Amino acid sequence: IGILLIPMSIGLYQQFDLHPGKLINGEPIQSGLRFYYWTQSFGRYTGENHFNEMNHFTFLLENMLWSFLPWIILFLFGLYFSIKNVFRKKFHLEPTEEWITTGGFIVTYCILGRSQAQLPHYIFVVFPLTSIVTAVFIYKLLFTGEFDHWKKPLFIFHAVIFSLLWVFVILLMIWPFDVPLIVSVLAVLCFSVFIRICLLQKTKLPVLFTLSLFTVIGVNVFLATAFYPNVLKYQLGNDAAAFIANNKLPKDRITLYGIQEGRALHFYGKYIFPTEVSFENLKPASIILTSKDSLASLSKAFPQLKVLHEGSHFGVTALTLPFLNPKTREKELPKYVIIDLGDRQE
Repeated sequence: IGILLIPMSIGLYQQFDLHPGKLINGEPIQSGLRFYYWTQSFGRYTGENHFNEMNHFTFLLENMLWSFLPWIILFLFGLYFSIKNVFRKKFHLEPTEEWITTGGFIVTYCILGRSQAQLPHYIFVVFPLTSIVTAVFIYKLLFTGEFDHWKKPLFIFHAVIFSLLWVFVILLMIWPFDVPLIVSVLAVLCFSVFIRICLLQKTKLPVLFTLSLFTVIGVNVFLATAFYPNVLKYQLGNDAAAFIANNKLPKDRITLYGIQEGRALHFYGKYIFPTEVSFENLKPASIILTSKDSLASLSKAFPQLKVLHEGSHFGVTALTLPFLNPKTREKELPKYVIIDLGDRQE
């Protein structure tokens, strides 16, 4: 790992340590090596990192309720019985038993849960461990008969949860966007197959396992191919990058002004677009990507400006019901514009 980090370390040293005083999050940084290797990570525990959000201990577990679907309930059962088993045996394990996965999850979760700044994806680092804990419980539940009395309650619970997921997917195929009719029909047919499996319970694999696989694969295929492509049309980065590419705009003339664009524009545009924070430094004949609210003030200084494109600027990672509702969506969409400034009026 140390060898792999050498190129990054050289870059950080050249960018920050040789030029101390650069600002990150509005604070001067004397050493890039110290900031990225220590402050940005461990500073969340020592208090050196200025971020302070989502810092309650159960935050990551609450997010696992959706991020580890459809296995989350099975994992919680597996975690409980694994802890119970080690206490019952007074911490003496058999030669065929291990506790690295359960113990690794508990220790890592306690470290992450104590952080003063958390985001939902931080828990993903322990998903390999949670997967093993879950797999052990599934094996005991479905193949050894150790937890036979839990089979029916867990089957009913998951059947209800999975049914709600399929209904939700069908709704997303029909309501928010203009999805081809055939896609909606396929979603309904898949839900019908799901109901048939529930009722007949005749599958080569255990029915609970079959339902889990069928649901997680099917739901994600529909979301990835028919729902999120429509959502991403309202993300500035995707929309603006597509317009720039389709119209062959010179990327070296494009500047961002007065707008928070995130990272998507640079990624999909395959170019690092510079940002200008001072109105006075805007250059004539530049192409500016900015908020539509800035158009009035820019028009006074650049009366010959030309609006090349107007699009939506919505944070698609924070979907809301008003956004999904076609009748109220327009009110939820801030606008951005790409403009050619032309000559400046002194």
